[in-house]
Amino acid sequence: MPTGDGSYFEDINNIMYLEASGNYTHIFCKGKTKIVVTKKLKEYEDTLPKNIFVRVHNSSVVNINFVKKYYTGRGGYVVMEDGMQIQIAARKKAEFLSLFK
Repeated sequence: MPTGDGSYFEDINNIMYLEASGNYTHIFCKGKTKIVVTKKLKEYEDTLPKNIFVRVHNSSVVNINFVKKYYTGRGGYVVMEDGMQIQIAARKKAEFLSLFK
């Protein structure tokens, strides 16, 4: 993963979720602080395994292995293993829930 001062290497199985921030992406890994990388979220969405990582909102991709609870609503939201709450866009709800069948 390209960072501002070089490259960072992380096991894909440790990535809990990713958040968009303009031309950057914040990557949150198990047991670590966030990593800020110099690529857009879309680039990661296109390369990460689609059976594990799902775009749940315009600004978020989650690893379903770290989802602890889903709360219903129009789109609803999830609580991740680290306690972070991430909104699910109404248009992404069906795709997200289909991964748990």
